[in-house]
Amino acid sequence: MHGYLTIVGHPVAARCHFYLYPKWLQWGRKGDRMFQVLMMTDIEAVEEIQVKGKSCIELRARDKDPMVLKFDSDPELIQWMKQLRRPHLEPQAQGRGHVPKVIFSQQNGAQKVKPTP
Repeated sequence: MHGYLTIVGHPVAARCHFYLYPKWLQWGRKGDRMFQVLMMTDIEAVEEIQVKGKSCIELRARDKDPMVLKFDSDPELIQWMKQLRRPHLEPQAQGRGHVPKVIFSQQNGAQKVKPTP
């Protein structure tokens, strides 16, 4: 996923091109060869906030200042919010039901292991 977003509160309120990869968020200005990278594991919170009556997303990362992103439209905001929150939900989902339940049965003197669905 990618698109142009505005960073609010940045010394130079910049409109940057953001790329969202499964494991990191990358951004930079048009024409720049260097991009800044934020690993998804470093993101501690993704929240929707209001700035001057406009809905924005606040990203709080470990050992960094919060970053507020402003969007051009509400559907764009909803899509980015959904994609940015997904990595936070995956570890919780993996923790539940991760270890399969095993039933031991004994037939003709030999043990058989049957995984349950």
